[in-house]
Amino acid sequence: MTQKTQNRYKILITKRIVDSLSAQEEKELQQLMNSYKTTKTYYTKLKKVWNKTRIFELSGIFRIDVTQAWERFVKIMK
Repeated sequence: MTQKTQNRYKILITKRIVDSLSAQEEKELQQLMNSYKTTKTYYTKLKKVWNKTRIFELSGIFRIDVTQAWERFVKIMK
């Protein structure tokens, strides 16, 4: 998978996790997930982390800027 494809995939799974994926983007994401075995695993793990940390946001303890948090996450992962 090229770096460009990886970046696009990360954007798409983030949008899916926060429920802002368009129908066209959903199709694109499904194609990527069907083409690369590791994408499903990555999505599943990221979704679990999101669900666990979202508990704090929903309880009002923290207010999370999703865009900023994602940018920090991507920077750390490089």
